[in-house]
Amino acid sequence: MLMRTCSAFRLLLAVGILATQPPSSAAQDNDALKLVRTAADVATNVRSGSIDGYTAIYVAPVTWMEAMTDSDLGPFLATQEATSSRSAACLFSPAKNNVVCVYFDGAQAYGFTALKSDRKNPFTSGAAAASYKPITRELLQKAPGKIAFSPINITLDNGQTLEAYLVKLSAK
Repeated sequence: MLMRTCSAFRLLLAVGILATQPPSSAAQDNDALKLVRTAADVATNVRSGSIDGYTAIYVAPVTWMEAMTDSDLGPFLATQEATSSRSAACLFSPAKNNVVCVYFDGAQAYGFTALKSDRKNPFTSGAAAASYKPITRELLQKAPGKIAFSPINITLDNGQTLEAYLVKLSAK
């Protein structure tokens, strides 16, 4: 009886230790993809056109400050204060003239910015801040059709790489 109790205690201790381990890289990737999927739904509901061919860039809390110095991402990230639980997923059109950036606190989408430009004038943090709106229930509705995400890496102006996905729409 004592032997079974010791074995059960060791098993519970091992499970407790595993439960307190930080999430694995695969789990973090999966969480990032969930947030990117949510951002794609928001972008589809915000934009009247298709997001096929867009690049969805995930900015984790630990990379927020570095990404703020990037010429493409910086204007959008500067509209929000960096915190330990804040992340963003920004979707850029192939020509980088349409951008929708969705902000998250943990797993909760709370706001977005959406800008369109002729790219002769770069996006500014002032324009991004002026376009900020809170997330509504309607914006979180699933996008019609099937959206596929192919993982890629993008390189910031400072040479750091970020997790990103190429968005591809397909028929149902």
